[in-house]
Amino acid sequence: MSAEEYLNLRQQILNLEFERDDLVQRVDELRKRKIELSGENQFNLQDYLQTCQILQEHSNLPSIDMEKRLHLVKMFYPHMVISDVQQGAGIFTFTLTFKYYLEFKVAVEFSQERVVNLEIAKSKHSIVSEMAEINKLIRLACAKRNLSLFIYATNSYINLAKRRLTLWTQLFDSLGAEYNVNDISASLQNDRLAVFARFKNCQIVSISKDGKRLTINWKISFDSDDAEFVGEFQSKLECMYTDGETSVDLDDTFNVLVKVDGIAGAISHLLKNLLH
Repeated sequence: MSAEEYLNLRQQILNLEFERDDLVQRVDELRKRKIELSGENQFNLQDYLQTCQILQEHSNLPSIDMEKRLHLVKMFYPHMVISDVQQGAGIFTFTLTFKYYLEFKVAVEFSQERVVNLEIAKSKHSIVSEMAEINKLIRLACAKRNLSLFIYATNSYINLAKRRLTLWTQLFDSLGAEYNVNDISASLQNDRLAVFARFKNCQIVSISKDGKRLTINWKISFDSDDAEFVGEFQSKLECMYTDGETSVDLDDTFNVLVKVDGIAGAISHLLKNLLH
């Protein structure tokens, strides 16, 4: 093959390649035009809703169904009510209520799906004996911008406070006729609202008879200096026995009995041995 023939053949190949590229481009354009004319690329509401449903059922991301999310929160935190939910540009506000105990106004500021500021303000309806601990928790949660920590810890506190209230009222119901319990008249046993009001914010219960007194102090607190704090409030139980001018610290004895018989059982055991 001569040089001239070789050059002609090469030119023909290049021309065919150019024609091929041009044909491919024209085919793509015709396909796009076909899709436009057939409506295949138009938004389909049914397909969109079906896709959302699949994502909700199988995705690990938080659900976009706010009602469902609030329902699940209620299941895990039955004492907490979320209300007055409002959302604006970069801010989310709502009210957290723990009936008869605490109420907070919460504002969460966020940017690019990250919390940049957290503000928690107590309302005037917040009245508990451990308010100093609650204030510490608010400062800690706001400093860490950790709303989950605040919600979990507050519920932990409420659970213990309600448990304490239940025990105090049960003690009054069972012992009020025989002992002097916090100087409350036994005639109030049928007035449940009055009993609730007396014991709701009560850390200390004093049980006395014939000049002898058993005093139980149930403190609820958390260690704000604990780097591993995950939101659990802890109980601290103290016990003092008084006979006239003599007082005896029974903290160790009482806490050992609590481990064996529970708080109510430990109190009952001490009453039988000390106030009879």
